[in-house]
Amino acid sequence: MLDILAVDLRYALRIFRRSPGFAATAVVSLAVGIAAATGLFSIVNAALLNPFPFADINRIVRLDMIDKGKPRGLSVTARQLVALQHSDVLDGAFASNTWEMTLTGQDLPEAVRTQYFSANGLNVLGVPPLLGRVFNEADGPAGEQPQRVVVLTYRFWQRHFGGRPEAVGQTLYLNREPYTVIGVLPRQYFYTGPEILVPLHLTFDPNFAWGVQARLKRGVNPRMAEQRLQPLFDQFAKEAPQRFPKEVRPLARSLVETQRAAGFVPTLLLIFAASMLLLLLACANVSILLLARGTSRAHEFAVRAAIGASRGRLMRQLLVESLLLAFNGAALGVAAGYWGLPAMLRLLPPNSVPVGNLMAVPVNVPVLLFSAGLAMASALIFGLSPALSFSRPRLTATARTTAGVESRRAHHLLLAAQIALTVLLLAGTGAAVRVLIGLYRTSLGYDPHNVIIASINLPDARSTFQRTATRNGPTAPRSMSASGIAWQTAIRN
Repeated sequence: MLDILAVDLRYALRIFRRSPGFAATAVVSLAVGIAAATGLFSIVNAALLNPFPFADINRIVRLDMIDKGKPRGLSVTARQLVALQHSDVLDGAFASNTWEMTLTGQDLPEAVRTQYFSANGLNVLGVPPLLGRVFNEADGPAGEQPQRVVVLTYRFWQRHFGGRPEAVGQTLYLNREPYTVIGVLPRQYFYTGPEILVPLHLTFDPNFAWGVQARLKRGVNPRMAEQRLQPLFDQFAKEAPQRFPKEVRPLARSLVETQRAAGFVPTLLLIFAASMLLLLLACANVSILLLARGTSRAHEFAVRAAIGASRGRLMRQLLVESLLLAFNGAALGVAAGYWGLPAMLRLLPPNSVPVGNLMAVPVNVPVLLFSAGLAMASALIFGLSPALSFSRPRLTATARTTAGVESRRAHHLLLAAQIALTVLLLAGTGAAVRVLIGLYRTSLGYDPHNVIIASINLPDARSTFQRTATRNGPTAPRSMSASGIAWQTAIRN
């Protein structure tokens, strides 16, 4: 069988070498469809199928509460966090917050996006260090000032230290205080978002509260955790009625479940479905090309059948040619996705794609398997009809006429399907463009021309003040924060 397959492959290569225009057209058509489907599947895989690199991600949950039948955000004090950490259904719970710290000691100060974790946070998430170590309980005990240590993300390590291992043990001046670098995280963790991680100050002041995430014990699902945590939440409601309603109920949702319930998911799936329709169009194009080219080879097939070639042997030869086209198209499409997708993502506005680590690993093993499956499916879709049509034994004198009639019939069916899919795609594209134009023309309620926004973050304060200057005069809304003062102003030129 391997010898016969090798003979079929060599024959297919000779056929395509004699018709380079046909081969190039078929391969490029497939490559466009497979590149679009592979690129969109990369985003779907990174955003929905495997959105987080943490260990046992299905056991990590975000804790919220239900008030009068509606989900509400949950914030807990340090004492309440300690109580959650001792729960018999949780393997650990941690608090976190995001702010900015000012990096000094260089030519110019730099605002660095910072993720504050309670000292056990990275261990609960299961994040291993690439270099050094991550936080431990001694780096930030509840009720005490945390140690001045910092863990670097991979991109910050590359940008500030050039990827040198000597970064561990170095000192960074953050908010004019020295912090010791104790570790570096692998590339896939926090690829976007925070650049550095520091221990959170878990003060016992009841005016400070944070969001909380937890890891469930093995064998515990979110619904079981909610039932077992109910007495603890009832106690929280008695201690802090201003933050907890009387009939509060806990809500535990896995991070993956929360991600898949996001508002971008229907749009993303719709675009992915459109890319699959585009691939079907490419397959229809190649199938039409094969049918048209098969008409000119009808005499060859008749002669081969006359000298003893079975129908299965002819079908195998035609399917090998289809597979060769499909895998070349898949290779070109994957290459285009691997090199082109990050470039296209960099051209998009920030946060327009709901995933950041796609830029780090645009094509991984699941995507490659998906592309290989697409190549096989594409070969069967566009190669099966010509193979069935031209593998039937015919007399030499009538082969061209019979093949021509059947080829035209298959042409008509494929063209009808192709036109239907094209109209569907064009209608969807037209509707999307119309909505986009409508959004572009929507009035914002103010004139944004010649206006810039400047922000200054001042650390070591207990409130966040925002001051916005407009043509009608300044306003000053306030909100509580534990990290600093944010002064924001709009300036019109």
